[in-house]
Formats: sequence, C-alpha cells, structure tokens
Amino acid sequence: MISIACYDGDVQKSQVFKIGPVFETKPTCVLAGFDIYAGLQKNLDVFPLRSSRFSLLVSLRSTSFGYSTLRTAFAFASNFSDNCLLSVVDLPYRWNALAQTEPPSANEIAAEIDKLSSEVWRRIDNVASEFSNLRFDRIKWTDLCAMTPEWIKIECERAFDKNGPFSKYLKTATRFVFANRLPVIDPNIAARFLVEELPVLCWLYYASPTQYIDLYPGRPFIFFRILENKGFKTELPHLTKMSTGWRRFIHVDISQKRC
Repeated sequence: MISIACYDGDVQKSQVFKIGPVFETKPTCVLAGFDIYAGLQKNLDVFPLRSSRFSLLVSLRSTSFGYSTLRTAFAFASNFSDNCLLSVVDLPYRWNALAQTEPPSANEIAAEIDKLSSEVWRRIDNVASEFSNLRFDRIKWTDLCAMTPEWIKIECERAFDKNGPFSKYLKTATRFVFANRLPVIDPNIAARFLVEELPVLCWLYYASPTQYIDLYPGRPFIFFRILENKGFKTELPHLTKMSTGWRRFIHVDISQKRC
C-alpha cells in the first residue's frame, strides 16, 4: 500500500490515506477473452459498446506496442466498431529525456522525438492496412492537446505544483515505472510526463464528443478509480465532478488473452 499525505486546504490538518497499488489489480469483467476495467460507479451491462469508438494511444518508447499487439488491438476493435482513433504519445516524452542525469539538448530531444514518432506511425500504418473494415482517425498528440480544454490542464498543473496527494501519487507512479532507472532518472521531473498526458486522457474518457474505449497492453493506472471516488476532490474539484458524470472510463488490457 502507498501512503499519501492528504491536505484539505491546511497543512496542519493533513491526514494520511492509502491508495493501494499504482495499477488496477482486478478487472471489472472479461470481454472476448480480454480484461476490461471500468469506472467504479458505472454499469458496464448497459454500456453502448457498438456506439462507442476505440482509442489506441501508442507510447513513443514502449516496447509493448509491437506488430502483434497492434494486430490484437485492431482485431478487438473491429469486432465491436468500425472506427478507431490513433495517436502517438510523443511530445510528453521530452520530460523523460529531461529527467536524465545528463539530459540531451533541446534540439537532440526534438530530433529523437521526430525520428521515433515517424517509426511508430509507420508501424501503425503497416498493420492498419490489414483491417479494411476499420476507419482510422490519425490524430497528432499536439492536436489532441489542442482539443483538450485549458482548464483541465491548468487544474492538473496547479495541483501538481502544490505537492499534495495528486503530486505524490504521480511521483510514486513514476518511481514505479522507472524502478530500474532511478539512479539516472529524476522521478520528480519525469512525473511531468503524466501531468501533460492525464488531462488529454481525462478529456477523452469523460468529456469528448464521443465515448472512447481505451486499448492498451497492460493494466491502467489506478488514478482514474481514485479520481472517480473523489480522492483528489480538494485539488482537482472540477475534474472530479467531470469524472462522475454519465461518461465511463473503459480500458481494455490487450496484453494477454484469457482462454
């Protein structure tokens, strides 16, 4: 269990609550052989699966998004929908680069992001060409950021800078992800990756014009469960309210199919 100091507007009145593991541990249900994770207060039985869209947000340097994983994602999506949003989470990677003990220059980081992003898009397009029944909407990460309301970004940035529960959770999650690289990675800087990524994800899950179902090779961060349970309501009041509306957080773990 991870203990986090929870400040309720006054450091002197701080209390400690436990948020459990960094990642979700128990799926909501199994669909077509894959684990499905849904928001705590949502009823998956009445979820309009076929009227939703799938999203595949590919991490720039993740080794989990190989050809096999992409085919699995598109095959799953094609069973329930005719549309899938594609994007490469590339720009936030600069925080991982800047968090290194000896970070590259800004020009070197930009060049690497451009090179890797092009390689990932080429891989995605090669596999996507095999699924003629799916329509793919290719959207750059910068465009997704531009679609995300500014107030979500501002609320997350301010909460992170307060060094309260939200900030501590993101830094803890970052330490977990970079456990084998902590001597050369500063988690306090690398956590900015999530500060930049989460607003876009929250907008897609809870407030975008279309309901999205996220496809990802792995379990989701437990952040969304804490958010919907109002665990960050002091620091993220408006985002908390948005997360408890009619939209659902739905995540499909495509890393392993159950028999």
